Amino acid sequence: MSTTSAFNPSSGRGTYQIQKMNSTHHAILRMLVVGMSAKDIAAELEITEAMVGYVKKSPIFKKHMKMMQAVLDAEALDTAKTIQQLQGLSVLRLGEILSDPTEDKKLVARVAQDLLDRGGHPRTSKIEHGQTVLTMEDIQKIKEAAKERALQSGQMVEATIVDE
Repeated sequence: MSTTSAFNPSSGRGTYQIQKMNSTHHAILRMLVVGMSAKDIAAELEITEAMVGYVKKSPIFKKHMKMMQAVLDAEALDTAKTIQQLQGLSVLRLGEILSDPTEDKKLVARVAQDLLDRGGHPRTSKIEHGQTVLTMEDIQKIKEAAKERALQSGQMVEATIVDE
């Protein structure tokens, strides 16, 4: 590894400054750029977390990291511009799918729901309500109403148990 060792009198420990990046340093850089933790990088490369820390703190590494992040930012902007350019065409195509009676109903439903989601009208996944206090009388009325509905719909039958 291309490092030099120097004694840091304030900490009483040796510190390391990377002068030139080797393949391990580049691997650490790539893994950090994609969001891996120092612990995971150390395990993947079979090195210590301390080495990952030394590399992260070195000026040459910070310079390379900034360049890679700038490239990723530029790529993200390019992708966003491409998506923006395709939005108009996508809306037209989705309109065709929705209005075509021969299209698969599941596809049409998915497209419609996706459009609603993106338009700020997502599917209700949870209905929130305030707290209600029920008396024993309220609970009894609810039970009786449920029993009546179950009897009417045939989901429940009345029976009498006879002991022999």
